[in-house]
Amino acid sequence: TSEGGGGRTVICYGQTGTGKTYTFKAVLDVMKNKLANLEEAEGSAVYITFYEIHGKKCYDLMNERKTIRVLTDSNDKVVPLGARVAKFDLKKVGEGGEECKARFDDIIKSALALRSTTSTQRNDLSSRSHSILTITLRDEEEERKSRRKEEERMRLEREKQLAEEGGEEAGVVEGLGKP
Repeated sequence: TSEGGGGRTVICYGQTGTGKTYTFKAVLDVMKNKLANLEEAEGSAVYITFYEIHGKKCYDLMNERKTIRVLTDSNDKVVPLGARVAKFDLKKVGEGGEECKARFDDIIKSALALRSTTSTQRNDLSSRSHSILTITLRDEEEERKSRRKEEERMRLEREKQLAEEGGEEAGVVEGLGKP
């Protein structure tokens, strides 16, 4: 997890047999343990997407290798369009985070089993693609509060705009919220 917000990126690259998979699995273990031991997990949820880029195609490793499209939005954020998102609530995990660890392991192992691999001289199972794993931790209650606050701000802004336009619309706006 990323303390204080923001994100972190781990890129594993190198020649066959240099330890990319070993490093990746170690990073996943660290992440799993951090998620399972969060002190302020009440109301938080984990969202996971995992897809692979193989040649010119992208495959959802969370949904039986279904073909997806990877695009960028208006803020240049990468969006795996059509990718399945796995979610689990941290507040529902068992004592010591064991349920969280098991859920995380199940999701990741299922996805890893769908990666494209082939046998090489150095490895029996060498990946032939690039994979992108995104793990997002969200405080759902804070997001709901923030959304409600933004909706209220927009509602008040619309009312103000209508009132400034005057005429018949202003009378309608002034009557809002009154018994």
